[in-house]
Amino acid sequence: PISTGDRVTFPTLSGTASQTVTIGEALTLGDLYLASSTAYTLSGGQLTLAAFAGKMPSVTVVGGSHTFAMPVVLNDAAAISVSTNQALALTGAVSGSAPLVISGGGAVTANNTGSTFTGDVVVSNATLKLYGGVSELNPTHGSLGNLQSEGRVITIRDGGGLFCGAHDLFGYVHDSSTVRSVPSTTKAQWHIGPNGTLGTDNAFNCLSNIVLDAGT
Repeated sequence: PISTGDRVTFPTLSGTASQTVTIGEALTLGDLYLASSTAYTLSGGQLTLAAFAGKMPSVTVVGGSHTFAMPVVLNDAAAISVSTNQALALTGAVSGSAPLVISGGGAVTANNTGSTFTGDVVVSNATLKLYGGVSELNPTHGSLGNLQSEGRVITIRDGGGLFCGAHDLFGYVHDSSTVRSVPSTTKAQWHIGPNGTLGTDNAFNCLSNIVLDAGT
């Protein structure tokens, strides 16, 4: 059996470019390590990242391009580190309220429309790509929850970047009058630090409270 304190790793499979691993039941881990040229897709049961013995739970990708297609729960402050030229995709819903730190020089992509995650997000020397915009019927369930929730702080710093590949990632609005009717104090605060970048190939909706600390 796997316990929370175990480090779970996935090997490179000779002659296998990709491999799907189905988790049969809910799994709680503190340390998940991926250093494989085989592209793994983890699907099935819920994955909860939990602290163990005072150590922050982490997902580390030092090799390959991998996908978490199962639901991911962040109940403790967690770290995702993806090395340069490597990638991790979150296509399952993300939930929880603990802070998430993304780093490592690589790319993390969140592409789903069912997340209820409400924690703060820090992107440092990495790229976070958001897809799966919310809709009128589901206005607060974007790829990382509702990024304009009151009290949330989104920080992009130290060469980090956040790229928006869909519209309405920050909440759905019918028209500009709806945007103006929402007080800025009820929205998340964004901090763009030195060498930090916020970009989009679509349109920003309901975006406010941006603090530029030498970012762009």
